[in-house]
Amino acid sequence: MASTSSSQRPSSSFSSNSNSKWRYDVFVSFRGEDTRNSFTDHLYSALDGGNIKTFQDDEELPRGEEISPQLLKAIEESRIAIIVFSKTYAHSKWCLNELVKIMECQKEKGQKVFPIFYHVEATEVRNQTGIYGEAFKNHQTNADEEKKNKIEEWKAALRNAGELSGFPLKDRSESKFIEEIIDEIRMLIPKFLHVGENIVGMDEILKQVKLLIDTKSNEVSMVGIYGIGGIGKTTIAKVIYNDILDQFKHYSFIENVRERSKDDHDCPRQLKFLARGSEWFGRGSIIIVTTRNKRYLDVHKTYSSYEAKGLAHNKALELFSWNAFQQPHPKDNYVNLCNRVLRYAKGLPLALQVLGSFLFQRDEDEWESTLHRLKTIPLDDIQKVLRMSYDGLDDKCKKLFLHIACFFKDCKEKIVTRILEGCRFHPKIELKVLDERYLISISHGIIRMHDLLQEMGWAIVREKSPDNLDEWSRLWEYEDIKSILTKNQGTKNIEGIFLNETIAEPIQLPAEAFKKMNRLRLLKVGYNMVQLSQDFELPCRELTYLDWNKYSLESMPSYFHADKLVELHLQFSHIRHLWEGNMHAGMLKILNLTHSKQLVDISSISSAPNLEFLILEGCIRLKSLPKNLHNFP
Repeated sequence: MASTSSSQRPSSSFSSNSNSKWRYDVFVSFRGEDTRNSFTDHLYSALDGGNIKTFQDDEELPRGEEISPQLLKAIEESRIAIIVFSKTYAHSKWCLNELVKIMECQKEKGQKVFPIFYHVEATEVRNQTGIYGEAFKNHQTNADEEKKNKIEEWKAALRNAGELSGFPLKDRSESKFIEEIIDEIRMLIPKFLHVGENIVGMDEILKQVKLLIDTKSNEVSMVGIYGIGGIGKTTIAKVIYNDILDQFKHYSFIENVRERSKDDHDCPRQLKFLARGSEWFGRGSIIIVTTRNKRYLDVHKTYSSYEAKGLAHNKALELFSWNAFQQPHPKDNYVNLCNRVLRYAKGLPLALQVLGSFLFQRDEDEWESTLHRLKTIPLDDIQKVLRMSYDGLDDKCKKLFLHIACFFKDCKEKIVTRILEGCRFHPKIELKVLDERYLISISHGIIRMHDLLQEMGWAIVREKSPDNLDEWSRLWEYEDIKSILTKNQGTKNIEGIFLNETIAEPIQLPAEAFKKMNRLRLLKVGYNMVQLSQDFELPCRELTYLDWNKYSLESMPSYFHADKLVELHLQFSHIRHLWEGNMHAGMLKILNLTHSKQLVDISSISSAPNLEFLILEGCIRLKSLPKNLHNFP
């Protein structure tokens, strides 16, 4: 969370770059022949040692009465001006012209000015007496009207500077005197947040976020930045914070709120406690929060919202290249490999940075090996960040997320909702929760999920027993499914199996392949993907959704239970009739027998009183329908 506040915000809009107003922390104005090789040299060294960026002019720079444009620009771009008033400072027209410019910047740009009275008294400077009075007698000799006007400017500048609170040396040790100056200067330099090197694509983001901040009024502005983990929300907040820091007297940046509170990162209590509403803050304050859950911003209507999105291809390539090659573009022989990485990362900045750093200075074979490995073993640094949103879910939403990752990515929301309702989920609200936390997105009726989030879901299923497939709750890969089924290794842990269409060889199923899977709820078998024996059994009492394309037997197997079945899809099957006897199917809502050309009898659907959809397209041998069909819903 970033927060900045002041009694009054400047009316002018802030810059798009945090360094555009102040390029330097300090500009030092001094008389070279007095202090260049002594006090000022030591001051420069101390400023540099204190990591204070200081403009240092070239001692070979030609000196005259007029200040060079280069020096004028340096004065304008310095946050703080230190003026070393030494004994002959006022003798130099150059120094006096510098002083006039500095006092202008104090008035017009808010530059901080600190005079150092080095072996001179403040009254001498302020009133031009003593050695400073002697200097002005020399300036006034033979002065024309233009010169007299200039002298008045110098006097006014000296008078104003002499009235400022400064640092008188007197009889103190110069080293301790310089330490005192450095301590005071350091307190005035804002503590900018580190945002890393080679930040890409930030200029346009800054422009968009600034449109949400009201810089023309003196009201409180509250902005929420939301999006998936690793998308760059904190980086955006830090860049904005650095960009506007100069405008405020008081500021703070509270990071890692989730870890500090030992609670869910997106808990609404945290937002309520830290930044409930605009009335909590002083006029002109700007409050910026980041969250993975857009709902908490919607609830607190005082917030304007900005969605952090993935990088476009060219920006993603640039960011990745900086990390992988230390340059803004890939090496020629790595272009195709880079494009494969970009397809994997899908614009997620965290993934681009982590992968780029991992692949830095590795050869092409190592890149190939890494890309192959990522298919089953994601990088921990990426997964840890993405998992925070998952860990904040309740158990039901966690299960739903894993179902989508393993089975329902890129499926129609309407169909998935229907299936999940049959599995005793509440998908209308639970899908909304996942969407608000950016674990899924729903676009044009389709459930989408970032590939890295899907891989995280797969990793969660595997993590307890990576090498023991029978401990997994879901199976979706051909080789894993084949291993479990052909070896009769299925257990009660397995809740879902989706064997989708593939060019792989059909699996020869043993009769008892499903015998121990008494918690299996979701089963999908792609077209012609298995071969069955006549004594095949499917004794899964919890089965809710069954989709078996080109089912090869003439009826459902013995020991088949339809008690909890909600959807049954047997397209292109060899089935002649559904099942023997009067099997209860009181929860069955959809029966799809499309192109089951051997089907001759469906009288058994009389045991399915809640049937809503009966699809018989292409069932060319079916001669009649049950007489009680009109009694169905």
